[in-house]
Amino acid sequence: MKQIRTRITYANVMSSIAVFLVLGGATALAAGHLGKNSVGSKQLKKESVTAAKIKNGTIIGAKLNLSSIGKVPSAVAADTATTAKTATNATNATNAVNATNATNATNAVHATSADNATTVAGHNYGFAHIVFSGATPTVDTANSSAGVSVAASAVIGTSCVTAPFAAHAVSGSVDFLQDPGNVEVLEASPVQDTNAHRCPQGTIEVNTQKADGLNAGAGTPTNVAYYLLFS
Repeated sequence: MKQIRTRITYANVMSSIAVFLVLGGATALAAGHLGKNSVGSKQLKKESVTAAKIKNGTIIGAKLNLSSIGKVPSAVAADTATTAKTATNATNATNAVNATNATNATNAVHATSADNATTVAGHNYGFAHIVFSGATPTVDTANSSAGVSVAASAVIGTSCVTAPFAAHAVSGSVDFLQDPGNVEVLEASPVQDTNAHRCPQGTIEVNTQKADGLNAGAGTPTNVAYYLLFS
């Protein structure tokens, strides 16, 4: 021991300290400059990587667990917008059906009006087909405006037609298919008063007769089917 002490000099001590410092510094230097791919999950402490240390735009969708992320506001809005679009389409579809129904209803009204009595240039018009069973006149409802009625008068060959509105003009023709081979004529006029008429006021008086020569007034009264158009 005495020999070791006698051999230790100041220079030996200082050189040993210098070597220690150099080696320690090299180790510290090596620790400050890590090699590529030398740090893994084992070297990272839990929660050691904070948001501030993550570079913006470096985390991509493939690295995320999407099931752990809730819907972002735009996705929720997109779902709502899709639902709203569907609801709108449903409403439009309903409106389209309603529009179709309305059109059909309008057409139905027009058809009903045509069957009953409609207007042309603001004037009502209607039509009638009157047939006879013996001396009794009846309305052919399939070929007449709704609301038309007819009654026999006390005179043969004369019938009284009631229109669904007050008629001011009338024209007509004998239905020759009901009595082929004969020549009949028809006279019709609205009854505006009670003077010298066979039918009540407000009706259409119709007279039918077989033509004797060219003078219709000299013909023989007869009951025969006829058509009327009135307005």
